[in-house]
Amino acid sequence: MTDHGERVEAFDQPLALADRPRERAAPEAARPERPVALTRRFWAILVAVAFSVRAIVALGLLGGMPITSDALSYSEQASDFVHHVHGSFPYYWPPGTSYFLYPGYELFGVHAVVARLMTIVASVLAVVLSTLIARRVLRDRRAVMATGFVMALAPEIVLMSAQPYSFDLTLLAIDGTALALLVAWETGRLRWYALAGLSLGAGALTRPSTLSIVLVLLGALVVLGLRLRREGRGADLRRLLLGAGAAAVCALAVMFPAARHNHAVGQGWTLSVNNDQNLLFGNSPYTPNYKTYWLGQHELSYFPPATEAYLRRFAYGSNPTLEQRTRARNEAKRFVLAHPAVTGLRTVNRVRAFWGFPYTISNNIRTDWHKGNVAFAGVLLFEAGGYILLGLLAIAAAVFARPMIRRSGAIFLLALVAAFELPYALDFSGGRWHYPVLGLLAPFAGAGIAWITAERGRWRLLLASRPFLIAAAIFLAVQAEYAYFVLRSS
Repeated sequence: MTDHGERVEAFDQPLALADRPRERAAPEAARPERPVALTRRFWAILVAVAFSVRAIVALGLLGGMPITSDALSYSEQASDFVHHVHGSFPYYWPPGTSYFLYPGYELFGVHAVVARLMTIVASVLAVVLSTLIARRVLRDRRAVMATGFVMALAPEIVLMSAQPYSFDLTLLAIDGTALALLVAWETGRLRWYALAGLSLGAGALTRPSTLSIVLVLLGALVVLGLRLRREGRGADLRRLLLGAGAAAVCALAVMFPAARHNHAVGQGWTLSVNNDQNLLFGNSPYTPNYKTYWLGQHELSYFPPATEAYLRRFAYGSNPTLEQRTRARNEAKRFVLAHPAVTGLRTVNRVRAFWGFPYTISNNIRTDWHKGNVAFAGVLLFEAGGYILLGLLAIAAAVFARPMIRRSGAIFLLALVAAFELPYALDFSGGRWHYPVLGLLAPFAGAGIAWITAERGRWRLLLASRPFLIAAAIFLAVQAEYAYFVLRSS
């Protein structure tokens, strides 16, 4: 029998996807809630749908679009690995995405189809991990299943599989870190802590900003450690500390080769050398107060003479010296300290812009594939509209579906989301950078779907709810503001 009293055929028995929680002598109510049961049939359908939709879009509808923008840079760096021409210069881009592409390029050649197929695989794996996270933070089986299909069909995620950006791998790594830590806490097994560290290290290799979630992990370690000590659970405390150590060692082991490479070519112990320049782009006299990533999106000759002269003085190319990086970082610090009011305004703006709608692929269709404004508008409606719907569903869950959500799990996921946003609040920010935390937000959208579809007429309850309408209005206002600045800068 399932948790809803349904009969399950032998073929559809739940998969044993994690160790069972340790049995304690404590009362039943004190034991961790068991994850929601899902069947093999559900997993087969979910993976088939996720893969098929991505293949149709990435290999079919968008198969003729060239690899562009940052995705092209990651692809070219992977090609350098294949041709062994990377040894004497630093990693300008974080190498995680290029490391991921390298085996495929080595085996099958440097080709856009290979890059798209590998990105599809990473995206489908993220669908699976997001669903497994939902099993541990949601109590309702329909909500968990809905989460899987939210991730499988979300337009923003489906479209992104057409380009080997770093976002899918970062999403996968963050999902892996969160899931492994949830299982580690429930089971106490050291291997899950180690897996969390490996995932965290992979995320940092792909996007170094992923390391900001360490703040949450350290906070959780302190809170849980004090709780275990207060309850006199010395064995569990020792197991937690040993697990934390294993996670740290595994994360450092994954990051070490890239940092050692950059150190060997005179750049210090860093994962990539673009970060100092990014800090400058987001904190300079010529940085727009809202669209703070603007200076990093164009060639220097695009800008007015004064801006171009400033950037040529402090910015640097793909193979900088350590002195150039230091000069860029110091100039950004000088501006921040000299202009606290402007910096504060930009920071607040960056926090809001982080939650703006995505338009990465629709913009690529217009600027790099040259399909015109009609195609751009059509894909943008699909790309941005799906994200806005996901956000509204999550808000509905926060207002109405709280009984479906395990409080501790929800707090953990939302804390990870907030920590991941921190570097973008200090550097530069836009709607594309929320992508890696969609797997942590999808369970809330899944709960919203489950609540809305449970009974007829619940749409009327939504429209009559003042808390929902206020929260939805704020979210939509953020989208309208973002649209205004995007259109103005176009």
